[in-house]
Amino acid sequence: VHSPESMDSVNLIFTNTSIASELPRGSKAYFWETNKWGPSTKNTKNGLWDGSGVGKVLQPGEAFFIQTPSGSNAVQVTIAGEVPDLSTMDVPIAASNNLTAAGNPYPVSVIFTNTAIASNLPRTSKVYFWETNQWSPSTKGSKNGLWDGSGVGKILEPGEGFFVQNASNTLTWTVEKAYTWP
Repeated sequence: VHSPESMDSVNLIFTNTSIASELPRGSKAYFWETNKWGPSTKNTKNGLWDGSGVGKVLQPGEAFFIQTPSGSNAVQVTIAGEVPDLSTMDVPIAASNNLTAAGNPYPVSVIFTNTAIASNLPRTSKVYFWETNQWSPSTKGSKNGLWDGSGVGKILEPGEGFFVQNASNTLTWTVEKAYTWP
């Protein structure tokens, strides 16, 4: 999930988002920190967040993942805020097969293979989408440059996060706004 709340804001802090406030106590949020997950838990007694979520500034296109307590019912959260009015947003993608947690920062669905990141990642790069309780990989072909696996026909929903494993040098994903409003 990526929260598009006031994405133009320099200081969008996770604990101040509608997502953080609406998740039930005992929920966890996971933030990717270079090479590992940084967890944060909503305290079951006082409802305050701890760990890496405290003071965490969310960047446009940065993904994080949420988990509700075991045995809890499905939880609906509201992603509220301003619709981004930037025509493009830049999302840095790490190099040398390091993982980057990225996300669809605009409030519209897009087909993954039609995105700039799918086009600009070098061959043998991989992306991982969360599909029914597991990570599902897709690799850009070394010979034909086409995506296989879960990337074929994949629709990125608004706010949907995924991992990128770039097979080459650092690059920037310039995400173009896929709509004309506002």
